[in-house]
Amino acid sequence: MSKNHTSKVGDKESLLNDLEKKILVHILKYGPDNPWLMARRLLGISGWRPTYSEDEIETACMHLENLKLLQKYNGSLKWLPTSSIKP
Repeated sequence: MSKNHTSKVGDKESLLNDLEKKILVHILKYGPDNPWLMARRLLGISGWRPTYSEDEIETACMHLENLKLLQKYNGSLKWLPTSSIKP
């Protein structure tokens, strides 16, 4: 890996807030989820009361998309494993 590549990754990391970092870890560890589920189950937390607002999650996901760190999945998640709903 080149030094330039490493510095670009480091630059993006410094642009991320705590919630955005948690979202990336959540997606990598548990798989795809929507903002409604992530607001309630981010990083495996259980419960139906939201820990974060859906708007806050959606805004963070859009920022991650703009940085090319996250790609929105527009297909159906039906029958696909996600972090919160198992087939």
